Amino acid sequence: MQRNPITSQLILNTWRRMVNSRLVKGSLMLLLASLSLSLQNVFVRIIFSQQTVLGSFRIGGFISLGIGNSLLILFMRVLFIVLFTAFLVGPFLHRALWQDMLKLFKPSNRALLGKVLGSGFLLFLSQIAMYFSLSSISAGVATTIFFIYPTITILLTWLIFGNRPTVILGLAVITIYSGCLLVIPNAEGVESNSTLLGVFTAALAGVAFAAYAVMAQICSQKHNAHPVSFTLATFTEILILNTLSLGAINFIPELTELIPALQIQVSPDMWSSLWQSTFALSLTSIVGFLFTNFGIAAIGATLASIVGATGPVLTTAIAWLLIQEALQGKHQLIGIFLVTLWVTAISSGSLNSGASAEESA
Repeated sequence: MQRNPITSQLILNTWRRMVNSRLVKGSLMLLLASLSLSLQNVFVRIIFSQQTVLGSFRIGGFISLGIGNSLLILFMRVLFIVLFTAFLVGPFLHRALWQDMLKLFKPSNRALLGKVLGSGFLLFLSQIAMYFSLSSISAGVATTIFFIYPTITILLTWLIFGNRPTVILGLAVITIYSGCLLVIPNAEGVESNSTLLGVFTAALAGVAFAAYAVMAQICSQKHNAHPVSFTLATFTEILILNTLSLGAINFIPELTELIPALQIQVSPDMWSSLWQSTFALSLTSIVGFLFTNFGIAAIGATLASIVGATGPVLTTAIAWLLIQEALQGKHQLIGIFLVTLWVTAISSGSLNSGASAEESA
C-alpha cells in the first residue's frame, strides 16, 4: 500500500517542528545534563572500588575508602572544574564573569561575599559526604538517599521565607522518607557498619546540599548573583578549602594519628589512572553544568527541576548497565520509584499551589 505523499510531508513537517521546538531541545539538553551527573556518580564508584565495566573488563579501585582520599579526589576534580570554568566555559556563558568576581570583594558586597562563602562551605561538605557515601554503598542507593534534599529545602524555605507547606506536600515528604528507608541495603557484620556510614553520609550530603540551594536562591534573588559567577566563586572556595585540608593532613601528623581515616594513601602506580579518572569526572560535571544552563534558558527552571528529579532512576540504570550494580530486591526498586515520583511532583510545584499566596508575600 502506497502512502499518500501529502500525508508523508505533513508527518515530516510535524516531526521537524517538534524536534526544532524549544521545549524538546531544552528537555533533551536537561536529560543529557542529568545523564552526565548520574554518570559522574558511577565514575566516583569506579574510582573507589574495582568494577567490571560492560561485563568485559575490570577497572577502578585506584584509591581506598577514607576521608583523606575523598578530599584528594575532590581536590583533583575541582581543580579541573575551576580551570575550565574560569578560562573556557565561564567567559563563553557570561562575558562579565571576571568583573563579577572582582566586584565580589568590594566593601558594598560584603553581605553577598559572606553568603557565597557560606554556600561554598556547604557545597564542600556535601561533596565530601557524597564521595564517602558512593565509596561505601551502590550509586543508585546513595543518589536516592541524597534526594532527600528537596524535603530539607522545603523546611528551610518555610523557616527562612515563611513558605508554609501544604498538607499534600507534607504527605509527599513522608513518602520520600519512606522510599529512602526501603532502599537501605541489608548488610551484616563489618559490612553493616560501612553500609550505615554510607547511608548516613548520603543523607548528610543531601542536607548540606539543601542548605546550599537555599543560600544560592538568596544570592540570586536578593543580590542578583549570576549563576556562572556564583558557580566559579563557590568552586574556587571549595578548591581553597580542599588545599588547606590536604595541607593540614600532610603537615600536621597528629591529625592522622587522632583520625586514621584522614590518611591519604595512593599507590605510586595509580597516580596516572587517578588523574585520568578525575579528569573524566570533571568533564561530566562541566557537561552537566553546560546542558543545565542551556536547558534552563530554553524551558525554564521549573521544568528543568522536573527533569533533574530523574537522578535516582538514571543513576540506578547507568550503574546497572555499566558496572552491573544490581538492586537487592523489589523493595529497593519501589523505594527509588517513590522518591523519584514525589521529588518530581515537588519540583513541578503542583503540590504547593495552595501556598502560592504566602510564597508571593
